[in-house]
Amino acid sequence: MKKENVPKGVDLSTIRSKKQLAATLSAECPWCKSDHDQESPLIINLGLVKIRYNVFEKPSRDMFIIHTVKHVSRRELTKEEAFQLIQAEIWLLDNWHWEIQGCSIIHRVNGLNCNASSVPDKHYFKMLVAPDGTGSPVYETLFKDNSLEAVARRKERAENFFK
Repeated sequence: MKKENVPKGVDLSTIRSKKQLAATLSAECPWCKSDHDQESPLIINLGLVKIRYNVFEKPSRDMFIIHTVKHVSRRELTKEEAFQLIQAEIWLLDNWHWEIQGCSIIHRVNGLNCNASSVPDKHYFKMLVAPDGTGSPVYETLFKDNSLEAVARRKERAENFFK
């Protein structure tokens, strides 16, 4: 893995593991890969929208990704896509195999300089985040901390992937 192989637009500072880095670098757009080649397994394909289990979850929580099939921004969503995004969220809450204690739905908007996403938002997506009940506190990143300390910490973590 070489730093020069990083596709334009990928934010290394938000990647948390070498496995996540490898998956990010394997294609320009991770959501366009075939379901067989995806790192995050498909839960259900609703046609215009898919639900995936996020294998790059953070500790103490389950994370699910709900994304559009085609490249589209939030403002470009058709009525059908917007409706199916809501249907996907409801389907996940009603059908996933856990007794949910509570969850949050996070929409990733305004690009990598503002949010904690690691790949450019070519597909509109949102995440359902559910604490797993281990008792550890669950904090979600809603916007990127751009304090000098946080930027330095993320930069150092990203540099260590290539050592």
